[in-house]
Amino acid sequence: MRTLNLAIFILSVVTLFGCAPAQQATETKIAAEPAAEQTAPAPKDAIWIEKFLGKWQSTGDAFGQPAVSTMVWTLALEGRFIRLDYSIDPPNKENAKSIFSGVAYYKMGDDGSYTAFWADTSGDLHPLNASFADNTLTTIWGVEGEKLGKTRYALGADGNITVTDWIMRDGEFRQFHHNTFAPVGNAQGFDSVEPKR
Repeated sequence: MRTLNLAIFILSVVTLFGCAPAQQATETKIAAEPAAEQTAPAPKDAIWIEKFLGKWQSTGDAFGQPAVSTMVWTLALEGRFIRLDYSIDPPNKENAKSIFSGVAYYKMGDDGSYTAFWADTSGDLHPLNASFADNTLTTIWGVEGEKLGKTRYALGADGNITVTDWIMRDGEFRQFHHNTFAPVGNAQGFDSVEPKR
């Protein structure tokens, strides 16, 4: 009888505690599996991004001297942002310092507008608000009452992008820069990163 009671006790202990590690291991395994990858929603106007992606250049004068201007549009940070790198360099750069360079990050909102920021080598850091319509990205930069400007990136039928800049002076926008950029190589194929869907 004592042997039978001991056997029942051991069986009960094994049943009660012997399954727990297996269950715990299963729960641990489930918890250890990586969560499904979070992806950004598809932009409503992703077509413009595809048209702008790549490297673009323009030659001419900038800030009163001959220069080569370059802008590179890429998808950044797993396709969640659109990045613009912009630089103005001497024609024969070699070891010469850039005349000017800046970077912007754009993020599309649910309504199709963009919030963004711009930082550059002049020390400016501007908030940006932008919208896209008719093959044109229009960006308002800066702060009203302080430094405020507007930049328009217009994609023409010829496949070039015309960039025009204005700054607010005496209550009105005054143009201070106008340049036409041509794609370098296959601009649309410059960056192979796909937008997150």
